[in-house]
Amino acid sequence: MMPEPDFSLPIPSTEDQIKSMRLIDHLRCRMVDGPLSFSDYMAEVLYHPDYGYYGSAQVQFGAGGDFVTAPERSPFFAAGLVYEWQQIHPCV
Repeated sequence: MMPEPDFSLPIPSTEDQIKSMRLIDHLRCRMVDGPLSFSDYMAEVLYHPDYGYYGSAQVQFGAGGDFVTAPERSPFFAAGLVYEWQQIHPCV
C-alpha cells in the first residue's frame, strides 16, 4: 500500500512574503485607472521580471518545488496509459 501523499504547503519565507506584498502593491498601482483584464493579471503574476512566479529563482517543479505533476505522485497515470495502449495494440 502506498503512503498518503503530503499535500501541505510550506510557510513562505520572509523574503517570499515581502515579494508577494510588493506584487500586490504593483497590481494595485496597475489598477488605479481601472481593473486589469484576466490576461494582463496573469501576465503580471506569472511573468513580471521582479515579482512574477517564473521570475523567481526558486524551483517550481518536482518534489522540491511548488508543482508536482500526477505522474510524479503515483504510477496510476502510467498504468492507465499502458492499459489504453494495450487496447489499441494488444501484441505489444
